[in-house]
Amino acid sequence: MGRYVEFDKARYAAALKRELSQAMDKISNNVYKLMLVRLASLKIRKADEPYRNEIGRAIRMTQRRTTNRMVATFIGGGDTKPNQSFRAVYYEYGTGTRMRPPATWSPAKDPTWNPNRGGMGQPFYYRKEPWTDLGGNQHNPKFKGGNRVRIDPRRSPFGAEVTPQHWFRNSLITGTKNIDQLVLQAVKRVPITSYIKIRDLRERM
Repeated sequence: MGRYVEFDKARYAAALKRELSQAMDKISNNVYKLMLVRLASLKIRKADEPYRNEIGRAIRMTQRRTTNRMVATFIGGGDTKPNQSFRAVYYEYGTGTRMRPPATWSPAKDPTWNPNRGGMGQPFYYRKEPWTDLGGNQHNPKFKGGNRVRIDPRRSPFGAEVTPQHWFRNSLITGTKNIDQLVLQAVKRVPITSYIKIRDLRERM
């Protein structure tokens, strides 16, 4: 910074990164806790009710740090077999004619999509070929006939459509609403003046 002022950039950057990482940890944990609360309070269909507890247990949070950032990832895994985490996706985006997926999603790019249904927004149809669901579970079709035989939602609990509840998006919005404040507090905890040293006057004379 000059002949008479020394700034310990490396030590300041390390301290700032440490404080910011702790702030981001707190934010990630807040989001994760909200996710579990919202999952537990979902209005779910009869077919998914037996798996309510397993859906929440299947969601895990992992964190990793790179050189310049901290990344929190929320994944579906869990210890139960079959894996029931895929059901959580139903209640984020909806199913059947009530389906509201992300703008970038397309059935053509989704290997779990039932081709018998045709395009997005169609009612449920039986599958004629074996398939793997979003949780990685293998299934064999129970119906072999017809081209597009629709499951009647009035008779089948699996045909009942799910209304999107956006539990993940809402958790993310609520859990990060104070991110600016937490980051500012983290920066204030590392006063830059503590890393600036002015050479002694006698040394400069």
